[in-house]
Amino acid sequence: MIATPKRQLIALAVSLLLTMALVTPSTAQPPRPIPNLDALRLDEPVTIDQAPIKLSPSLVNVTGRHAVVIRLSENPTARIPQGAAQVAQLNRISQQQERVLARLRAIDPTLTELARLRVALNAVIVEVDGAALPALARDIEVVRINPVVDYERADQPPMETVPYIGATPEVQAAGYRGKDVRVAVLDSGIDYTHAAFGGPGTLEAYQAAYGTNPSDSRNKTLDGLFPTDRVKGGYDFVGEVWPNGPLMPDPDPIDCGVSGLSSGTCAGGHGTHVADIIGGQQGVAPEVDLFAVKVCSAVSSSCSGVAILQGLDWVADPNGDGITDDHMHIVNMSLGASYGQNYDDDSAIAVDNLQPLGILVVASAGNSSDRPYITGTPAGARTALSVAQTAVPSDSSYPITVLSTTVYGVAQPWAPIPSTAVSGILVYGASLGNALGCTAYPPGSLTGRILLVDRGTCAISIKGSNGAAAGAVAVIVANNVAGAVPPTFSFGGGSPTVPVLSITQTAGNALKARVNNSATVDFANPVSNAGSVVGTSSRGPTMGQMTYGNQIMYGQIIKPEIGAPGASISAVAGSGTGVEPFGGTSGAAPMVAGAAALLYNASNWSLSPWELKARLINTAETNIYNGPPVFVGPTLAPITRIGGGEVRINRAIAAQAGAWELSNGAATISFGLVEVTRNPTTLRRTIVVRNYGDTSLTYTITPTFRFANDAASGAITPGTSVTTITVPPRSRRTFTLTLRIDPTKLPAWVLNSGLNGGNGAALTAVEYDGYLVLDAPGTTNDLTMPWHVLPRAAGNVSAPASVRATTSSPAMARLTNTGANPVSVDPFTLIGSNNTVNASLGAGMQMPPMDLRYVGVRAFDGTGVCPANSPIIQFAVTTHQRITHSNYPVEIDLLFDTNRDGTPDYVGYTAEVGSFASDGRNAFFVGPVGGPYSAFFFTSHATNSTNTVVTLCGSQIGVTALGQQINVDAYTYDNYFTGFELSKIEGMSTVLGAPRFDIDIGSGVVPANGSLTTTVYRFNAPSDVTDSGILLQYSFAPAGREASAIIVR
Repeated sequence: MIATPKRQLIALAVSLLLTMALVTPSTAQPPRPIPNLDALRLDEPVTIDQAPIKLSPSLVNVTGRHAVVIRLSENPTARIPQGAAQVAQLNRISQQQERVLARLRAIDPTLTELARLRVALNAVIVEVDGAALPALARDIEVVRINPVVDYERADQPPMETVPYIGATPEVQAAGYRGKDVRVAVLDSGIDYTHAAFGGPGTLEAYQAAYGTNPSDSRNKTLDGLFPTDRVKGGYDFVGEVWPNGPLMPDPDPIDCGVSGLSSGTCAGGHGTHVADIIGGQQGVAPEVDLFAVKVCSAVSSSCSGVAILQGLDWVADPNGDGITDDHMHIVNMSLGASYGQNYDDDSAIAVDNLQPLGILVVASAGNSSDRPYITGTPAGARTALSVAQTAVPSDSSYPITVLSTTVYGVAQPWAPIPSTAVSGILVYGASLGNALGCTAYPPGSLTGRILLVDRGTCAISIKGSNGAAAGAVAVIVANNVAGAVPPTFSFGGGSPTVPVLSITQTAGNALKARVNNSATVDFANPVSNAGSVVGTSSRGPTMGQMTYGNQIMYGQIIKPEIGAPGASISAVAGSGTGVEPFGGTSGAAPMVAGAAALLYNASNWSLSPWELKARLINTAETNIYNGPPVFVGPTLAPITRIGGGEVRINRAIAAQAGAWELSNGAATISFGLVEVTRNPTTLRRTIVVRNYGDTSLTYTITPTFRFANDAASGAITPGTSVTTITVPPRSRRTFTLTLRIDPTKLPAWVLNSGLNGGNGAALTAVEYDGYLVLDAPGTTNDLTMPWHVLPRAAGNVSAPASVRATTSSPAMARLTNTGANPVSVDPFTLIGSNNTVNASLGAGMQMPPMDLRYVGVRAFDGTGVCPANSPIIQFAVTTHQRITHSNYPVEIDLLFDTNRDGTPDYVGYTAEVGSFASDGRNAFFVGPVGGPYSAFFFTSHATNSTNTVVTLCGSQIGVTALGQQINVDAYTYDNYFTGFELSKIEGMSTVLGAPRFDIDIGSGVVPANGSLTTTVYRFNAPSDVTDSGILLQYSFAPAGREASAIIVR
């Protein structure tokens, strides 16, 4: 499962979600277009001094003990060529770390050293007194001090899934079984005594290695039982008590399995499942050398940030001699955090630093569903291979019929799935006063019946268990949120001895209307879900912008890049020989890691990490649906859900060629977000085709669209510099792919951070994607590359920097658009500005820059809309840097001093509706300082924009009527890594509905290659208001030109 990053958010309390009608502006204002607010209706600052600029804001003014990563100035050895140069660099790093630690201990004698990193990062990890941090940050050799960020694990038989992806007996019989490929599993450890890894497979063997409970000393020592022939090495960087106690590293990375304990309990087993899928006896690559790198807790689902960084360092230099010739070849990371910050996260940067050494990191994309930009880190790292989850071959949907209505359900694999139909009277749990099924039903109350309950509050396995205990023959769980595909769930306890199915909210409503009638679940006639993306699999593209402070793309890139079935039956830690279903992208990533090991083996260990990635992506199965066709119809999965397709290792091994982009080695062609201001606009990418074989290959090159309606629109015309290309043996050739964009044919931009913030369909509506197909004679050497672009019709508007107006003589202001598309103008009274722009501190610094630029305001009569007919108030916020999605990593806060006594009375802030990564929509929450907070309106933000508009009712901040003067302070906060302030504009004051300056913008649209003349008005206002002019926000424009401030003199 995917973790909530460490952040400090004000507690959410969504008490009111309204639907809004159009409103009328105050008669005191000049005529202007009334904003359409329909889509917005919802169904103390820390001072940082200059000295510790290298100190993460979350560590400023802190007290108590803190675990921190202190990065130092010498390059890590991963950036140094192998050999003597690495040894020399290791010496420099060791000397630097000794020097710095000595100085740090002089500052804080209580400092405790936790770890030293030398390969992936040059850093020391220490626990330190927070009061000493500013002094530590001033050290000349310290580059950055970040808090430790923790993650979480990303939560049929192998003989079903393994052949399905092409790891057939024929492939393995050819000698491709992963021999001599070193694969590290960064997870909860591996039960190396399990029969799946050649162990004895007995309880006695497990307890000899682990002991009888987590506190047993045997799980901290090797005892001559580890390493083994199959699990060749590793290390435990966590111990058995964290996070309930300190990290206690030891040399024994054995996984904790509850079935092997005589006393106590644990939450391990995850790593054993993963390792079995990769390289167990029935795994994808059964002869790989496995290495257990324990970075995740034995007693919770958390994974230690300290341990992950140590683990990434370990995989580059396992014997710690400073020379990386013993590095791992492949690393599996079935863990991460949603809405991944791939440029700012230091674990992602560490992953990128491993690739030049020859290490491919395979990671889970995440289990946060079909929501824009929600894919996680570290899978989002540029060099990682990000894996989506697809359905296993036996995964099926089952018809549920009541009267003449048939809906379909998804059976959960941890409960029985019979082969014949099950019938009974359909009963809704609410009729027994227990709609959720989280508590026991009266004994016998459901005998012979089919129970329908709602999702929520407890695990659905508990619901199934309670239904079975009362006599139900099947339990059906209706989703509590809208969605086309029923979700799947991991086992959460209980003893569900009857089938448990999940259905959509719509299907649940249909069944609720037909309760107390005979129902049949037809297990005898399942509909296969194979060849489809699982509903919970996370969607891209990645967060950030392609030009975000670096030359190599981090944002808006295609992730996930490949898919694999993720519900294999795999080994259970501590059970000796036991197996059980294991799913999610946690189970999909090891399928691909195993496939990469086979391909590396088949290439005689000659392929680089990016070539391994490319050849797996190039040969994947592209005909994958966006969910089971019984639910979504024959709808293909967008590229941002499946990347290159579903892995087919047999094709990758057979093909003697590969293709990737010249500039970055990626087999995915990411054009990113493009503001199209010219007609036409042409984009280009240079593609490399490499022939590894001994005979020439000739390819016919065809760019294709994923969806027919995109091709029919005529908005995008793909082309190539040549239509055929011949690549000689052992050679490479290049050609150019072009996309010609006609902005007049692009669809309206419906993707936003508010109402559609969690709506995958909104992203599908505005993105264009497809495959670049390279077709060779026959099929063996055919290659495909996914391409993706987010084109947005934009203008390029300029406005005068200032105008002169008096109360008796308005000013004229001409807005000029040099772009090929009309631009809508949204006007506000400018009340605050900030010209300070903070540059990014660099990759992996965990401090994304987000500086306020302008703040504007407008207010309207809220009669019939807001409580007590209070005014509708909108604040416009323009930042210097673009925000990809309003949810993360930036939160916009407004503090309101409505009685103007110098102390804020109310606060408003942007936040995701619901808990982290649970909903995707962003709203503006408002309430008294200290809460509770309510959201009446969604945040207005078009995604990938510097412009945000937040809406509230006056009643939320104690304003009963227009004409009231209030004071306002604005802030941006990092709500992903630290929770601390990034920028501010303070001391603003304005009279709501009676501004000093206003504007008549006529039609509100600046025509393409044309102009619009507007009228700027001055009105009498109190002397202490900060109204200084007009803020104009433009619908779509190039970065940096999305707003204008007209100062009125």
